[in-house]
Amino acid sequence: MGREETASRKRVRDFCFMYQMDAQTLLDRATLLLSSYRNICYTSCLDNEECTDSVFEEKKPIDIVLFLEELDPHMDQTVFIRTVRERTDKNWIIEMVESALAKVNKMPNDGELYFEILNKRYVIQIPYNEPEMLEMLNISRARYYDKRWEAMVIFGLCFWGSVIPQTKKMLTAS
Repeated sequence: MGREETASRKRVRDFCFMYQMDAQTLLDRATLLLSSYRNICYTSCLDNEECTDSVFEEKKPIDIVLFLEELDPHMDQTVFIRTVRERTDKNWIIEMVESALAKVNKMPNDGELYFEILNKRYVIQIPYNEPEMLEMLNISRARYYDKRWEAMVIFGLCFWGSVIPQTKKMLTAS
């Protein structure tokens, strides 16, 4: 059985089919968002003038929701980070990512493993490197990469298939 034909990969692809979402697009979007997460959340403004301007600028949460809803997964990471910082308070991103991660953690069959991989690799301030992840999870390198792929796609499903629509509905109802 090839790596693309494993039961867990098939299950993830079935979820994508049910929600009418493309696994590769979800993977690319999740990769862009999560690989940028620390830069969005844990770095402060380096330029005092930029910080001053952003304090007085009104940031509307619906702007970031609409931006993320149609996110081009091939966008330059620097442009993505700048756009997110300009359009919203970082607390909105943190809240949406945490909500999606909570949904990932509740997934049956490996939800906790997916959560651990995403949290320790992308979310916490000082990420674990690959050898540390392999040791902590006590899995082979190949299995780690398979599970990381699954975790990223599942995160994408939770974020773009649930969190974004719920947040958009809440913001437009107000």
